[in-house]
Amino acid sequence: GSCAGAEGWETWDGDTLLTLPRERLDGGCLADLLDRSQSAARVQVAPGSAQSLGRIQGSARAEDLKMMRRGLGSFGAFLRRKLPRPPYADVNWWNNIYQRSPLTIEWGIGPEQMMNYNWIDPAGSSFGQVHEGSLEDHVPKNGSVLALGCGNSALSEEMLLQGWGNITSVDFSELSVQQAHERASIRGLASQLDFRVADARLLHQTFPPAVFDAVVDKGCLDCLYWSDAADNAVPDTRDSVLRVLKPGGKYVVLINGGLGGMQPPSYDLLLLMQDPRWEDGETSAVKRRLYPRLDGMYLLVWTKSAAQVQKQVAHVSGRRTTPVASSGKPGGGAGAKPRDRSRRK
Repeated sequence: GSCAGAEGWETWDGDTLLTLPRERLDGGCLADLLDRSQSAARVQVAPGSAQSLGRIQGSARAEDLKMMRRGLGSFGAFLRRKLPRPPYADVNWWNNIYQRSPLTIEWGIGPEQMMNYNWIDPAGSSFGQVHEGSLEDHVPKNGSVLALGCGNSALSEEMLLQGWGNITSVDFSELSVQQAHERASIRGLASQLDFRVADARLLHQTFPPAVFDAVVDKGCLDCLYWSDAADNAVPDTRDSVLRVLKPGGKYVVLINGGLGGMQPPSYDLLLLMQDPRWEDGETSAVKRRLYPRLDGMYLLVWTKSAAQVQKQVAHVSGRRTTPVASSGKPGGGAGAKPRDRSRRK
């Protein structure tokens, strides 16, 4: 074997002996050694270096896993574009669904399972370890929350009963919003909730910028991603959500894993959601696989970057701007609030 710059090598009969103190354990050098002599090498690391070696090996396994998932993601994207896809982005298709199911349709899991759940890390160092999680980990109960693509789900009502007190629920199907409002009225909760008709891709038509602390999405992005309009609908929804989120706000999404849940949501989806306005990298998202779920349900959490917003404000403040009068449309003025009860359906 060979590794440039390494000292202390002894080689005999095709086996390699490496003895390096902790401060000499170079990750790139050791990775090169393991790669070149994987089949025959016998590597011995000084006792103080064992922990470092474990971290390097774990990192290498994680990178291999990422590469495999990217390949599966590309294959999943190919299938998504080639196979027939439902018209999930068509409001008329959904109206037909709600006419046949006027009570409650829950996407993936029930509200209680989304508010309090067990999860495993699909790719990190604690892979296989079961953790307890809560929607409150990402969505503060004292903040303003937008339930995106609410349909006739009971999620908003159950969140209200669990302590979230400022919830606005929207869907582009007026029929589903009416059904959800009627059920909330029967339960005596409608006066504490705000229901509106709004398209997830066009939230700027209803809300001013930066008004919500969190956006909770129980299947809306999932439907749009698997629709026949995904390549435009997903980026449009991303931009729409980023506009109404406050800096530091969370976009919490329930979604099915790729290939029928056998892997985390497709890398193709992460590319469609790519935007420098998210924290920690353009394709960054916290991933939690809900457990136990045989159909592979995941929570993805994106955070709107406060730093990027500050950069944009500083850039715009250096340019001369001309004030633009309000269009007069409902929800379009600078003083509009997300909880305008006069527009409740």
